[in-house]
Amino acid sequence: MHTDELLLLLDVKAQRTIVLDQLAVLKDKKAIPALCKVLFKEDTSSMHKEKILNIIVDIEQFSAIAVIEQCLVQQKDLFELSEVSFFCTLMKHLCDLGAEELLYLIIPYLSSMQKEIRQATLDCLHFFDWKGQHIQHKIRYYAATDNWNALRKMEGQLVRPIIALIRTAPLYKGPRLAMILAQTGDNRALAPILYWLFQPAMVVHHSFQIDEMIPYFRPLLGPTTPQILQAALFIDSVAFSSAHQIRYQYSLTTAQAALKKLEETQDVIAQKALKFVHLKQEISLVAIERKEKASDYLLFSFKTAGQ
Repeated sequence: MHTDELLLLLDVKAQRTIVLDQLAVLKDKKAIPALCKVLFKEDTSSMHKEKILNIIVDIEQFSAIAVIEQCLVQQKDLFELSEVSFFCTLMKHLCDLGAEELLYLIIPYLSSMQKEIRQATLDCLHFFDWKGQHIQHKIRYYAATDNWNALRKMEGQLVRPIIALIRTAPLYKGPRLAMILAQTGDNRALAPILYWLFQPAMVVHHSFQIDEMIPYFRPLLGPTTPQILQAALFIDSVAFSSAHQIRYQYSLTTAQAALKKLEETQDVIAQKALKFVHLKQEISLVAIERKEKASDYLLFSFKTAGQ
């Protein structure tokens, strides 16, 4: 079949795989506009997107670079949900085409929740021997590569960029970022740190013991640091341990003791932490209005931090 005949069948999903295979053999430049149209359709599968991109790369490199750029801008939400394989294909072609000018678009993916996306991004940056020009880029890169020593050496430059990063950082990297941020002792970091500690389902305690964390958080949280950390972490443990009576009772007792200590002190930071405790409990309630109100306050506290 000729190109024009194949393009008429391209919108028929049942025929799409066969049509794409034949277009890949023909490598006809006039097929590119129609291929791009299908590529950005909501119902196009990840497999077909990869096939389309491969065809365009084989036909014309200049068009392929433009398509990759458009994908990185328009489809970023899909990559996290179901397009991991397609993202990896994009990174491969970006390297093969030498499209170094697009690297600025992939930096945010260093903070992806998907390990494969983070690794594909790192591989691409390493391919071009990329060196971050901006402080935000360097922080994302150091966090993605677990280069915590390099982050600590940046000292005073850290506060605002990590405040911006910590909300989107993968959960397992959050503790490290939070500890580095807290070590600065900068008051601008207080609300973001409390926000992070008292998020729903905060499970940082699975990888760090509280005794390990206290020295890192004390410069910011002050004398009631142990109680604040216990309140933050063991309240979650209560929920997660409800099926295990011994662990549940320990978590409940620890959380209650920590809260009592915070309530008795006149420490300003302790009082702020208590507000986050109560808001966290609000979020767990069934009433939608109360959950929204509490979530909005947490978000407002985070956004206004450092202003």
